[in-house]
Amino acid sequence: MVGANLSKLIEEFGPPSSVVKLKNGSRIFSYIFVKRYVYPSTCTGYSYYFGAVDCFPPEVEERKFYANFWVDKNDKIYKAEFSNGKF
Repeated sequence: MVGANLSKLIEEFGPPSSVVKLKNGSRIFSYIFVKRYVYPSTCTGYSYYFGAVDCFPPEVEERKFYANFWVDKNDKIYKAEFSNGKF
C-alpha cells in the first residue's frame, strides 16, 4: 500500500478504526482486524461398550491484528506497519 492513494486504502480496508492527525499535517489511519479460528471437536479413546470417550467441544480463538498507515498531506501513503510483521 505504500505509495498508493488514501482512496485505495479505504477501498481495500474500509473505514479506519481511528485517525490521528500529526502536527506536520500527516495522518495515521489505524485498523484493527479480528480473525476467528475454529478448531473442531475431538474425541480420544474408544470403548466397546460406551463408544468414544474423552470428547472435547470445538474451540474458538480470536486473534487481533493491527495495521497503521501514515498518509501525507497529498493523501499518499508513505509508511505502513502491521502487528506481528504481517497480516
